[in-house]
Amino acid sequence: MRFGQKLAYMALGGMLVLAGYALSGLVVQKAAAQGEGKSSAEFDTVTVRNLDVVDRERKVRVRLRVTPTGTLAWPVDNVLQVFNGAGVSVYDVGASPYGGGIVRLRGNDGEPRVVIRVAPEGGVVETLAKPRDEW
Repeated sequence: MRFGQKLAYMALGGMLVLAGYALSGLVVQKAAAQGEGKSSAEFDTVTVRNLDVVDRERKVRVRLRVTPTGTLAWPVDNVLQVFNGAGVSVYDVGASPYGGGIVRLRGNDGEPRVVIRVAPEGGVVETLAKPRDEW
């Protein structure tokens, strides 16, 4: 094999390596943002669709995501939920697509106990009956 042929094969191999590097950057766009032994990190901006904060047992304790809930009369997008150790939602905050918002405080069974709603035409605070075992 002559020197010119060897040089051509080396150049072709280099181009294939560069093409593979560029293609992997286009295809694989997700990355894990955690390092070995790191306990904290600082970012200027983090953009996510869903964010779950978990405890040491990997149970979700706080969830940040837009989840459509509610009824036709009062549609709500839940934005923030807080869970107890049993995994039951005990607090959530939401926003209405028509303006206003809602805050719900729940019992250990997940049923609402206090509901605060604000709409463009006014607001309301509801206190709901709770079982005696939670007093």
